[in-house]
Amino acid sequence: MRSWAIFRLKATGASLRELEEETDVAKSSIDKFVKRQALPSKIWPKLRVWFLKDRHARYASLQDSGEMALLILESLANLPSDQLAAALLRTADHYEELHRQARAPYPEWIEGLRSLARDGLPGPTAASPEYPVPRRRGRKKKDPDARAPGHRPDPRDEE
Repeated sequence: MRSWAIFRLKATGASLRELEEETDVAKSSIDKFVKRQALPSKIWPKLRVWFLKDRHARYASLQDSGEMALLILESLANLPSDQLAAALLRTADHYEELHRQARAPYPEWIEGLRSLARDGLPGPTAASPEYPVPRRRGRKKKDPDARAPGHRPDPRDEE
């Protein structure tokens, strides 16, 4: 999805503002996502829907294994996460059976679904070296004993 966002920004000349309108994600979040400055955990569902719609509108087909996995994951988004791997396996079995009955060659993405279910689903909140989590910056606490700059100590305070 990151590559697609970069493609849309550079190759098609779209602006961050245009992507903000299309994705319903703040342009600063899109910019951080593109520059790998933040994890996309909160914006992941919106980016996934945008990617599938936009990619399909431009190329009319989603046959790449990764794209099909995203599409299937989107179709199963309302399932509890602990049941998702089993649902992916059942979905792969279903599509394989459809192709077997039609005596048609199996698409590569069917095995990709099985691999995804076996190897584990990528969690958008999982920290990875690709998306370093920035350190949270808090407010500096004021030292109650600190004096204002240029303040001269009162000799009476030492007694």
